[in-house]
Amino acid sequence: MKVLSFDGGLTTGWAYQDERDDFPQGILDFGQIEGIPGLWEFLNNWTRPVDQIVYEEYKVWGGNKGAKANVGQNVIAEQANGVIIGWAASKGIPVAFYNSSNLDMYAKKTGLNPRIGAHKNTHWAFAAVYGRQWLQEHKYAKTALQRAMKK
Repeated sequence: MKVLSFDGGLTTGWAYQDERDDFPQGILDFGQIEGIPGLWEFLNNWTRPVDQIVYEEYKVWGGNKGAKANVGQNVIAEQANGVIIGWAASKGIPVAFYNSSNLDMYAKKTGLNPRIGAHKNTHWAFAAVYGRQWLQEHKYAKTALQRAMKK
């Protein structure tokens, strides 16, 4: 099972992984892409097999934090997600999404903490967590706890 996952935005993180239980070695490749045109070019040049697309759902939250972050802004994360969803549809690849509000729980289940440094450098790690969460949820890969118990 090959999963291509994304943390979309002005900088879009991506991770390509399989179901190997020796995670994070199941991450086959990863990186970050600048801008929507860069994302479009990246996807149009992608040639490796993909069975599932996973992306971070973007929600505009209320309150001061949501207002400060979003009022008057072009919501680039949703633009990136639209490009990803459109590309997946054109290739017949199913898509799934995860909400960032559950990220800490996903990180514990996967065994990868994406908050390993400044977020400007770790968009790929967020993408990897979402992709791994999908693999675990669909029983393709073991959770961090299952892997620890096996040792």
